Amino acid sequence: MDAKKRRICRNIAIYFALIVVIMFAVWISLLQYRTPEVVSIDADSSEFSAERAMEYLQEITKEPHPVGSEAHAEVREYLISALTSFGLSPEVQEAWVSNTSSWGYFYEGPVKNVVARIPGEDSSAAIMLTAHYDSVEGSPGAADDGSGVAAMLETIRILTNSDSLKNDVIILFSDAEEIGTIGAQVFADQ
Repeated sequence: MDAKKRRICRNIAIYFALIVVIMFAVWISLLQYRTPEVVSIDADSSEFSAERAMEYLQEITKEPHPVGSEAHAEVREYLISALTSFGLSPEVQEAWVSNTSSWGYFYEGPVKNVVARIPGEDSSAAIMLTAHYDSVEGSPGAADDGSGVAAMLETIRILTNSDSLKNDVIILFSDAEEIGTIGAQVFADQ
């Protein structure tokens, strides 16, 4: 074999080896993107269970539940019931609103936030978990924000079953977010 053919064969072998190394590196890097294993609903109570969160989500998103609807009141009662079952004493922060929201919507009616607190050993500071529980007309609100509500409920379940916390945890399920973050504003104002 002459020198030219050897050089061509060597270059092909180098390119082939380079392609194999690059493919291996890509495969190794994609391994980090594996989803975590789903924790069973029957798992240890200290672990987050996506199955349990999905049960909450299915209950919350049975039908659209915009502010003022009967379905909206049912979701609120479900949240109160869930928080009570976790050993908390939820309260409904209620306010009558008659103004234009930050998004330009005029709204006149009640706003009913669901609020609870998990006491910590050192109440010098607190953290807050929040999501809104209303949906837009015509949507059950699974992504916006039923998934947030369901994840919060599962997190709250874990926190209330764990050893005592250092700081308080404030829980806010705000109302009237879809018409301009009105519930969050009511919470901040009061």
